[in-house]
Amino acid sequence: MILVTGATGTVGTSVVQELASGDAQFRAMVRDLDRGKKILGSKVKLARANLVDPSSLAAAMDGISMLFLLTPPDARTLTHNKNIIEAAKEAG
Repeated sequence: MILVTGATGTVGTSVVQELASGDAQFRAMVRDLDRGKKILGSKVKLARANLVDPSSLAAAMDGISMLFLLTPPDARTLTHNKNIIEAAKEAG
């Protein structure tokens, strides 16, 4: 299963749409479930997590074998990337 980060942004939304149009097994990571459903639709599987909160990432990574990592370009990018990569390593 693929986890898509940045799923509600411009690029992430396109990735989710492309995955949904095929038979890919994936989950979209979002900070806000209601906003995620509004943007991505109710049929997309969502995982609520936040890149600034490492404790929220373990559940999002459960059952994931591949990660589409897209983080916002800001001062916290390195921290965001480190948090999700550490969570991915811990999840195997």
